[in-house]
Amino acid sequence: MSKKISSDELEQIWGRWRPYGIHPDSQKEITELVLKVNRKIVEMIQLYLHSDYAYATKLRGLVNDYSTIAFLQCYYIGYELASGKMNRADGTAYLMAATAPLGDFASHIQATLVLDKLLSHEAGQSIGFEISTLIADTANEICILGINNYAKIKTP
Repeated sequence: MSKKISSDELEQIWGRWRPYGIHPDSQKEITELVLKVNRKIVEMIQLYLHSDYAYATKLRGLVNDYSTIAFLQCYYIGYELASGKMNRADGTAYLMAATAPLGDFASHIQATLVLDKLLSHEAGQSIGFEISTLIADTANEICILGINNYAKIKTP
């Protein structure tokens, strides 16, 4: 049975590790990983440009908000794991909880595009799977960067 992670638990991790920030060695790599996810989601949003430009513009603005929070949380989960404050067996559940809002956001866009007939059901499923996989892979890679950089931060 998978562990249910509350937003309160994620907030505690955020509060514990945010003061240490992202180690400079990883900033460029994390930015590139996040941009890759954002571009894929924005590519899907672009389908709205011809039918509802204002809505597409609003959604594009939200992509960065969702992904920044999700992937920073993944990095801090890496610190949490490396510090021993989190059981390694729970790491996946925490990463899934951290990225769930981003995944839900992308899924909602994909479903709406299918309902509005701007995307076929098959194409929607394909894009949805691709984005879900990309989010999960990115979360894992960013978490590993947090684990690898834990030893480089100055902790009390």
